[in-house]
Amino acid sequence: MPSSHISETPSDICKMDKLRHLNLASIKLPAHPGKYCNSLENLNFISVLCPSSCTEDILARLPNLLTLRIYGDLSSHQSMLSKSLAKLLCLESLKLVNESKTPELPSIVLSEYRFPTTLTQMSLSNTELKDDPFPILEKLPNLEVLKLKRNSYKGRKLACRLGGFPQLRILHLKSLLWLEEWIMESGAMNKLECLLINTCT
Repeated sequence: MPSSHISETPSDICKMDKLRHLNLASIKLPAHPGKYCNSLENLNFISVLCPSSCTEDILARLPNLLTLRIYGDLSSHQSMLSKSLAKLLCLESLKLVNESKTPELPSIVLSEYRFPTTLTQMSLSNTELKDDPFPILEKLPNLEVLKLKRNSYKGRKLACRLGGFPQLRILHLKSLLWLEEWIMESGAMNKLECLLINTCT
């Protein structure tokens, strides 16, 4: 039901221990599922999870999650998100889309995040990062696909160091309107096969 307007999934959903895919327009998992609820240990795909549902307790109940898309006000939940994602020890694909309704909140600081080392794909959109994300992301040992899209980074320079992004095959930079300079040290991104740059200055 990807076009559904259901705002919160029922608390009994955690009793569906065979559930593998959860595909709704916006998903808010129950914070207190009850003592008879098990973890959703077979769930491996969540289409769009609300940031408020990304607590350490909730994500710990998703031990085999492979694909996760988080859409909403990431800025308001940064402290929680930066720690809880580390609970997803099998996560391979992560998409973060920030839609903050409170512009006075501090910007997202990627260096505070503890990303699972199992990640092979990552996409950032509208995160409005002020600091170069490459020094953080280039250390992910298994990252193969990286997409920085629509105001994900508002800085003027990207720099990739020697040995950075050892497994990266695909890099997509889109609508980074402030970007002016990209520095690549010798030996960085040595497995890159596809580079897409759209609407960057």
